Amino acid sequence: MVKFATARLALSPTSDVSSFGLGEPEQNVVAALRERSQTLAELASRRLIEPSLLAPLVYGLLVTKQLELGRAEGANTELSTSGVTNVSSLFTPPSPSASSVAPIGMGGSAAISMPPPPALSADHEEFRRELAERSRLASSQNFFAMLGIDQSTPKDTIDTVFFGLAKRWHPDKLPRELAPLRSEVASVFSMLSEAHATLTNDKKRENYIRLVADGGATLDDQALIRDVVDASTEFQKAEILLKRRDFSSSEEHAKRALALDPDSGDHIALIAHLEIQRTDEPLRLKELVADLDRAVAKNARSVKSLYYRALAYKKLGRTHDAMTDFRKVSELDPDHVDAAREVRLHQMRSSKPGGLESAGPAPKAGGFFGKLFKR
Repeated sequence: MVKFATARLALSPTSDVSSFGLGEPEQNVVAALRERSQTLAELASRRLIEPSLLAPLVYGLLVTKQLELGRAEGANTELSTSGVTNVSSLFTPPSPSASSVAPIGMGGSAAISMPPPPALSADHEEFRRELAERSRLASSQNFFAMLGIDQSTPKDTIDTVFFGLAKRWHPDKLPRELAPLRSEVASVFSMLSEAHATLTNDKKRENYIRLVADGGATLDDQALIRDVVDASTEFQKAEILLKRRDFSSSEEHAKRALALDPDSGDHIALIAHLEIQRTDEPLRLKELVADLDRAVAKNARSVKSLYYRALAYKKLGRTHDAMTDFRKVSELDPDHVDAAREVRLHQMRSSKPGGLESAGPAPKAGGFFGKLFKR
C-alpha cells in the first residue's frame, strides 16, 4: 500500500459514501477529493483531519473502490506541515479480520464489507431457499399451515411434527457456514414454537380455530384488523375536530384514517367535505363532488357520505339533488337532526307563494273590487 502514498487520488464518479457513517472531518476530505485529485501529502497539508486518521480513511476508500488512482509522483513525499517525516509512515494499513475491516466512520457505525464467503453446498443452498420461502409466507399463513397440519390433527401428532421441524429450524442447529442466517432462522423457529404452544393447548386451540373462521388468524389479517381499528379511531378524532371547526387538524386525522383504510367511503367523503369548506372554485367543487359520488358508490346507505354530498350540492345550488340526499339521510337515520332541519326548512320555503315549490295558482279576485280592477 505504500506505493499509493505518492499517487494522485481522485473520488470515483460512481462513489457513494452516504452509508459509511463518516464524521465531519472525514466528509471534508471526501469533499476535497471530489473537488480535484490530490496526493496524500497534499491532503495532509490542508489539515482537514488528524494525520493519524487520514491514512485509514484513504485506505478504506481505496478498498471499497471509492477512489481512483492517478499517476504516482516520485517527489515530495515529505509532510513538513503534519509533523510526520514520511507519507509512508502514515500508510500502514489496518489488519483486516476474516469478514471485515475496521469501520472508517468516526462513529464506527459502518464497516467495510469484504468479499463474500465461498459458495454454499447444495444442501445449504437448499436450506437458504427454504428459509426465504418460509419467511415470505410467514405473515400470510395461519398456525396450521405453518406446521403443515389440519385442524383435526391430534396433539401428539402436532408434538411429533413440531419436534421434527425443530431439528431443522432451531438456530442452535445451524452449521457454521449458515451462521449469517441465524436471525432469520430464529424468527422462523419462534413462529413455529408459538404455533405449537397454541395448538397443543385445548383452550387456546379452540379460540384460535374460531379466529381462523373469522378470518383473523394470520399476521396479515391481524395487521389489517389493527389498521381498520386505528383508522376508525382517527376518523372519530377527525369528526370531533370538525364539530369544533378545527378544519386543519380534522383533515390531518382524516387523511391518516384514509391511509390506514383506503377503501372506506366515509373517509373519502370526509376529506372531500373538509376541502369543500375552504374552496369556492367551481371546477374544484365539481371534482370534490365526484369524490363524494365515489364515496356513496362504495356504500349507498352511508349516512355520512350522503349527508356530506347533500351539503356539497347545496353549496353548488343544486337544490333538488341536495334535498334528495337530505331526505334519504332522514329515512336511514330518523334521529339525524341536521338533515331533518334541512328538509323542514325546504318544505317551509316551498309552501310560501312564490316559493321553490308553489302550492298552486293564486286565488282569483272576486266581489266588487275584483270586478272594478279586473283587466
